[in-house]
Amino acid sequence: MIISLSVFQDSSCTFNVKNGDYFEYIISQAEFSATVGSNTLSSTGIKMNENNVPIGSVLSINVTYVIGNTVYFWMSAHGNRLSGVARPNLEEGNMWASVLYIIGVLDLLTNNWEYNINYFENGFNLYYTQTFIPFFEAEQETWDFIDNFITELESYYTTTKTDQADYTLFYLNSEENDIFIGEWLVLFNDNRQNELFNASLTATSHYKSAMQKSTGILLGSRYEGSCTGELDGLPIDIAFKLLFQEINYDMPDFEYDSTGGLSSNNWIITTSSVTFVTIIITLSIKIKSKKKNF
Repeated sequence: MIISLSVFQDSSCTFNVKNGDYFEYIISQAEFSATVGSNTLSSTGIKMNENNVPIGSVLSINVTYVIGNTVYFWMSAHGNRLSGVARPNLEEGNMWASVLYIIGVLDLLTNNWEYNINYFENGFNLYYTQTFIPFFEAEQETWDFIDNFITELESYYTTTKTDQADYTLFYLNSEENDIFIGEWLVLFNDNRQNELFNASLTATSHYKSAMQKSTGILLGSRYEGSCTGELDGLPIDIAFKLLFQEINYDMPDFEYDSTGGLSSNNWIITTSSVTFVTIIITLSIKIKSKKKNF
């Protein structure tokens, strides 16, 4: 999938893009399947204007102009076109939607399958998912927020934990050659039984993103998630994979496996406490890693 971007920029904008900038991306993975009760669905690719754009397609984005700190652009593929906008502080909503993607999907499909399945029929709907934002503000505050987002997750899940619902959070990041890479993994076990909620669910939500720090340009995003079990007597089985990558960038694989173990042989792990894990990599990359059990 390829994205083209051209911008008319004023001096007050913190998005470090300029008129005529052009970017190309590939959608390397886009797979979705879901079973909720007797309802089932599977799809591949993404959806634009209700039309399917298959895996490996070219997507182009033309950024038309900048007003203040807001950038407007078009996304186009296979004769389809959608409008897009990038605003300051957009990373907050994107992080919640991306890191906890499986929770949003589960909520949609178990509340109103007939209506909300439209978000996933014929491919991932880019408007709902918020999964493709081509650039962020190129400021230290952006990277600090993303780096510290794990703290917001910790605070949220500390307040929602019960004896029947537990969560484990994993995070690591790296910086090398002006590229910031962050990876988040959330493991859920929910066995709440009460008058409002009857669950026996196991879920994972896995997200990795790479951005160029000097420009704020997205280089790649990798998503993977699953949820199985029962909710209010309905069998649940949901799984998805999604991968965007800039055409000249090879998005790294996940370092964490589906259980929170590190899959790379280049990592050495030392545990400093029950809740923190220190990671050392054999390359000259600045690394941070955290693990939280609740």
